[in-house]
Amino acid sequence: MNSPESPTALVADNRRHDLDALRGFAMLLGIVLHAAMSFLPGIKPIWGVEDIYASDAFGLVMHLIHGWRMQLFFFISGFFTMMLWRKRGSNALFVHRTKRIFLPLVVAMFTITPAWMIAQGYARSNDTWKTSGNLPTAPIYQKENQDREAAKILIHTPQDLDEINIWQAVFDDDAATIGTYLKLGGDKNQVDPNSGSSLLHAAIFYGRVNAAATLIEAEADQSLLNNDGLKPAELLGIDWGTTQFVAKLTGIDLKEEELQRGREAITAILENQADRDPSTSEEQDKSSQEIKLNMQAGEKIDIHAVVAANDVERVKLYLDQGGDVNLIDQSSGSTPLHTAAFFGKADAAVVLIDGGAKLDARNNDGQSPVDLLYANWNITNFIASMMSLQINQEDLKEGRQRIAATITEKTGRPIDLTETDETGDAGIEGLIFFLFYYPFFNHLWFLWFLCWFVLLFLLKVTIMQGLGMKINSPSWLHTPAKYLIFIPMITMPQYYMARMPDAFGPDTSVSIIPPAAIFIYYLLFFFAGAAMFSDRPHKKSSVIEFTALLLLGLITFIAAMETDAYADRLLFSLLQSAYAWLMTFGMIGLFSHLFSKERYWVRYLSDSSYWLYLAHLPLVLILQDMMENWEVPAAIKFLLITVTCIVTLLISYQLLVRNTFIGILLNGKRYPPRKQQIAAE
Repeated sequence: MNSPESPTALVADNRRHDLDALRGFAMLLGIVLHAAMSFLPGIKPIWGVEDIYASDAFGLVMHLIHGWRMQLFFFISGFFTMMLWRKRGSNALFVHRTKRIFLPLVVAMFTITPAWMIAQGYARSNDTWKTSGNLPTAPIYQKENQDREAAKILIHTPQDLDEINIWQAVFDDDAATIGTYLKLGGDKNQVDPNSGSSLLHAAIFYGRVNAAATLIEAEADQSLLNNDGLKPAELLGIDWGTTQFVAKLTGIDLKEEELQRGREAITAILENQADRDPSTSEEQDKSSQEIKLNMQAGEKIDIHAVVAANDVERVKLYLDQGGDVNLIDQSSGSTPLHTAAFFGKADAAVVLIDGGAKLDARNNDGQSPVDLLYANWNITNFIASMMSLQINQEDLKEGRQRIAATITEKTGRPIDLTETDETGDAGIEGLIFFLFYYPFFNHLWFLWFLCWFVLLFLLKVTIMQGLGMKINSPSWLHTPAKYLIFIPMITMPQYYMARMPDAFGPDTSVSIIPPAAIFIYYLLFFFAGAAMFSDRPHKKSSVIEFTALLLLGLITFIAAMETDAYADRLLFSLLQSAYAWLMTFGMIGLFSHLFSKERYWVRYLSDSSYWLYLAHLPLVLILQDMMENWEVPAAIKFLLITVTCIVTLLISYQLLVRNTFIGILLNGKRYPPRKQQIAAE
């Protein structure tokens, strides 16, 4: 593949067809990874699409690939960079990489990146429940349509249960459709299999008065318990923060005043019902006490999540259960008070402080809860959006001021939160946020990294030449001894990555200035590949050798999956590093055995893979959005998305790219076979 790091557009003496093919294969695997994203449970807030049949199995497949793919890519990039430098020198290398890497990056940032943003915006706004009429595995919700009432006039009255989306009718507060559903024999106690909530649970939780009244009048069961052990009426007490958080996750546009009015009306309906039947009120009180006891006996509370939602009652319950008020989130090193301070959740913070939360606890960045009170609004809002938390700047400011006042009252130490606004530090922090946190490059980050790696390579060889040092490939790099150096070397930066729950392999940075650990990690693979280039004739790996490496890599992967990522942090990092190197050299050996000679179809795929990878993301997201609610096995949808994307982009490559200026920009000028042979001679 003549992609951003290919040695030359001409076919040269020692062209490595196997590495060309392997690099193209690594590119195409990137499409496979992104096609699998929508099938990961809980990915919706980040990705914008979550399939109704999301499964942890896809996460395992992604770990298998992600654990070595980009490492291998940068290794080969370094190899070809050294090859081109030896053949053409520093000036030619700089010009070549500028044309093949930097220019495509700039062009893609103004074309493909906006297309991706539009596709993601469409997916998030098009969050409709597209079912065939049967109950899906997981409910998918849509935002309110302000013209819904007018539109109903144009819609015929359903004559069959299959025509009615009863959950959507509840969310829309559509009493007429719910009434029709019940008349047609629909189940008034239908339960969502994911949450265990009934239709009445949903109506009460979201304050849908008409829906709740219709279901109550139809004598929907008010004693049903959802997965949290709560009856429908007990959802009236859920705080706004929690409700808003859940509504955001499910795509429901909810206003606090509307929710409050709705719940007050539903409360009145239930009270009127209780007045008609005195036993109902007594039964509800008794049930509420029983449920509270059950919660105290064993409800598992995610303290960081309930603090972020400002759910005071559950924070108190967590502490009453004997929960650790200073429980550390392993991915960030934050305590619950860190979370409360960062998001300005004053009510939760007061409970935590009264419960003995440490005010001087430090997270992984060395920050205390007080330090996080000064966090920049842009950074806070960005992280909140990643967690699907909707926060208001004024509410955040007020909450943090209340927390500061509480800490001051407890310690006597004054905390002035106005100084950043008065000194202009907010502007500096905004710049820092943009440079270090803003997702500037998305999937094009690898091109940005390669630009820097090539510059560092040129700096290195220039210094070595100036000092009269030889630039060659040490003999030990071509022996098993290399593993004794490479694996520990990569373990060091790996130790500081994969800290999020269920994470595996290296992290990815899409910001302008990447974290040091991520940058150094990939840079080491790049320079290792450059060091491996040798003028000596290439020796293919034996079948036994690369098979053993791949099998050992698989065993290492299984061992890593069975290792506690936090309790055995060093071992976990070591196993991840070993897996990356074993798979890198195992795949190189496999492809050297299969593709040492040029094959037209392999070369074609390799050449096209650069374009396919650059352009695939918007198309993948659109296909995922189209299929997310199809009641078709996930594996079939995943395969259909992958194949459709690759075939469509291959057609576009042949018609719009291969023989155009775009193809020249990406792959250089192509030569017919006869001229290739003459060039080689």
